Amino acid sequence: TMVAPSLSLGKVSSISDLEITISVAERYISRVALNQKAYVNFDAYPGEIFMAKVTKVSPVLDTLTRTMNVTLEFESTDKRIKAGMYANVKLITEEKQDVSVIPVTALVSRNGEDFVYTVKENESGENYVEKRLVQPGIKVDGIMEIKGGLSLGEIVVTKGQTLLNEGDLVNVVSLQDGE
Repeated sequence: TMVAPSLSLGKVSSISDLEITISVAERYISRVALNQKAYVNFDAYPGEIFMAKVTKVSPVLDTLTRTMNVTLEFESTDKRIKAGMYANVKLITEEKQDVSVIPVTALVSRNGEDFVYTVKENESGENYVEKRLVQPGIKVDGIMEIKGGLSLGEIVVTKGQTLLNEGDLVNVVSLQDGE
């Protein structure tokens, strides 16, 4: 077959040094640094996390998208990762210690108020719910930080709370540690 000079016959590539280039929104660029850890997963390998780190930070901001390119390298070579695969990247920009967290679904927002229902016990030994105004914080992966309004050890209703009102009697079906 005759091949024109503009056509490629083949492609030579090496997967030993795969990189991922991501676009970071302008409001987060001050939180990105070299050697920062990133967690990468691929739809082809659900539930598996591949570790990477920031190796390059673009000095230029894209004025159309208001994003900056950041390059990541994998910490170890894995032959399952192929060039051109789509990746989901979680770049940790801030870590907090000793914070109260709840599932995002536990938060109820009505009439401009953010609250949760906590479970209390009355004199008769019956469980009822108490409306508790809270100050929500950041949300990550279905978990929400609560900046104020809850105390350690309180039981928060995580299912069916949208149908409740202050003082309603409830049955606790299951308790999950940390929720």
